[in-house]
Amino acid sequence: MKRKGMAFSALIVMMHMALAGCGADAQPVPSDSVHDGGMMTPQIAAEGADPWIIKEHGIYYYIHIVDDSIVLQSSTNLTDIDGAEPVTIFSNHAELEQLWAPELHFLDEHWYVYFSACTHADDIHRTYVLESSDSHLMSSTWTERPLVGMDDKFAIDATVVANKTGRYLVWSGWQGNENIAQNLYISKMISPLEVEREKILISKPQLSWEKVGTPLVNEGPVAIVHGKTVNIAYSASGSWTDSYCVGLLTAPVDAELDTPEAWIKKAEPIMQMANDVWGPGHNSFVESPDGKETIMVYHAAKFSGAGWDRSVRIQPVEFNSDGSLTRVIPTPSYQLMRVPSGEPRRTRLLATDTSSISKSLTLVDDKRALGGKSVDGLRSYDDAVSWTFSVGAPMRYSIILYASTVVATPGSPALVRYSVDGEASARDFELSRSDFYQPLVLRVPLGEGKHTIMVSANAAHSPVRINRVEIMPITVPDVD
Repeated sequence: MKRKGMAFSALIVMMHMALAGCGADAQPVPSDSVHDGGMMTPQIAAEGADPWIIKEHGIYYYIHIVDDSIVLQSSTNLTDIDGAEPVTIFSNHAELEQLWAPELHFLDEHWYVYFSACTHADDIHRTYVLESSDSHLMSSTWTERPLVGMDDKFAIDATVVANKTGRYLVWSGWQGNENIAQNLYISKMISPLEVEREKILISKPQLSWEKVGTPLVNEGPVAIVHGKTVNIAYSASGSWTDSYCVGLLTAPVDAELDTPEAWIKKAEPIMQMANDVWGPGHNSFVESPDGKETIMVYHAAKFSGAGWDRSVRIQPVEFNSDGSLTRVIPTPSYQLMRVPSGEPRRTRLLATDTSSISKSLTLVDDKRALGGKSVDGLRSYDDAVSWTFSVGAPMRYSIILYASTVVATPGSPALVRYSVDGEASARDFELSRSDFYQPLVLRVPLGEGKHTIMVSANAAHSPVRINRVEIMPITVPDVD
C-alpha cells in the first residue's frame, strides 16, 4: 500500500555509513560484532509455510501460497527473496480451494508444479499438477493437468526424487478413507503427469517423536541425493504442535526406491524444537549462491503454541561420509549466523545507532534484539524513527527491516510502514505476533550518495518494536 498524506513528527536522525558497490566486502570486522555484514539472523520471511525454494542457472525461485493462489518470486539472493515482485501463476480456480504446499520441478524440458487442494464438493485434499507452456519460468503460461495413476485417497505434499533407477513421486496420504494417519508413499513415475498405479508404503508414524498429536502424521517429504545416499527428510507429529520435527529416511543411491526394504528410518529426528525454535519442519534444500553450501529452508512457529502461525528460516546442513544428512540444530532467532556463502555483505543499522527518535518512543533493553536495544512504542503513523546512510554505487538494494510485536490481536495485525527517500517507495507490511524479530523486505533503486529510511506503524493495540535495518545490494537485475 502506498503511503498517502502521512504526517511525521519525528526528528530525522542522521547516520552516515558507506555501502560498497556490487556487494564488495567492507573493512573486516570481528566475526562476533553485531555490525558484521557477513552475518545475519536465520529468518528470511515474516510469514510463510511449506517453503519451496530452488536454484536454477544462478537464480532462486520461491513458490508458495498467498490468499489461496500460487505465486512465484525470483531473486539472485536467497535471503531477500521475500521482497521480490510476486507473479501469480494459478488463481481464480473454479473448482479447487485450500491450496497447499506447491513444489516446482523442471522435468523433460518443462516446468511442473505439484500441489494439493480440495474441491468445493468435498474436503479431501488430493494432488494436482500445473504444466508450463515452455521453459521460460516467470513468463510461462500454466495449465492444470491431471496426475494419472493416483488413487482417490487423501494425498498431499507430493515431491519428486530421482536416482540411477528412475524417477519417483513421494507423497503423504491415507491408506483408506479415514483420517487416522498420514503415511509416506512412493510410486515410480511413467511421465511427469503419470505414476504407476500401485502406491508403496515407505514410512508411517511409529516412533514416539512421530506420534505427538492426533491424527498421526508423516508428511512434507523432500529428497536430496548426496554421495552414496538418497535422503528423504520428512516432517512428523502434528504440524499444529511445538513438537513438529524433521525425520530422515535414507536409501542407497542405486536402489530401486519403490522397494520398502531399500529405506532405513533414522531412530531420532534430525531437526526438532530447540533454542526457542518451535515446530520446525516442512523444508526444502537449495545451494548457496556460490554452490559451496547446502541450505535447508524451513518454517517454524512464531512463538510456543502458535500452531500454523509460522515464519520462514534457513539453516546450513552437512552430510556424513556416506552422504546421509547429519543432525541440524536450529540457530536461535536472536543469534547471528553466516550469510549463505557467496551472498553480498549487508550494512546493519541498529536501534543504538540512532541519536534521536520521536519523543513518544523509547529506547529499551531487549534481550531478543541484536545489540540488546530496540525502539519501542510505535503505535501511530505520527511517530517515526529514521536512519540516513550512503551507498557507493547506483543499483537496486534490498532494505530489510526487523520488527516485532508481542501482543496478540487476532484479526487486527499491526501495520508497519516504511519508506526510502519519501512517499514514492512507502509500503505497509502486516505484522502478527512474534516472539522474535521478523524481516520485512523492501526493494528499491538507489543512486550514489545519501538516502533516508523512515519507519512508523499503525498498531494501537499491539505496539511495535524495531531492532534494526539492513541494506544489501542486488547484484544483477531481477528475472523478468
